[in-house]
Amino acid sequence: MSLGDGGHLRLVVDNHVHGAAVLRERGTTCPSADVLVVDTAGSLNALRLIADAGINLNYSYGAASAVILGVDDAIRASAVAGI
Repeated sequence: MSLGDGGHLRLVVDNHVHGAAVLRERGTTCPSADVLVVDTAGSLNALRLIADAGINLNYSYGAASAVILGVDDAIRASAVAGI
């Protein structure tokens, strides 16, 4: 979970369809986006590969075990980083 610019709450859930449905039932606007979830140990290497490919990193947040990367093109970033 992360609180972004303008008060946007970002959540990573195990079932995005169910998570979005629960939020919408409660009257919350719920856009979604693909992100990369990278093991903390490999995050610097993944960031280097993504940057070398010219893919923009829009935001990141994480904890001790994983880092969440919000990028312009998650499928391409996943491919170049080997995730």
